[in-house]
Amino acid sequence: MEATQDQILALLGEYVVRERLYENDIRLGATQLKDLETQIETLKAKILEYEKEVKGYEDQGAD
Repeated sequence: MEATQDQILALLGEYVVRERLYENDIRLGATQLKDLETQIETLKAKILEYEKEVKGYEDQGAD
């Protein structure tokens, strides 16, 4: 069975579309990962703040 030029072009077009979707998925994944990293860093900073606050209360209670 021999593929016609239209069939080859259709398959090539489908391949290009799938490749672009895949690239977009990678970009979205990278963006989401960066957002999660930012959220983690923010949570770490808040935890450190709370730990300092607790330490301050503990130190006041020891006086």
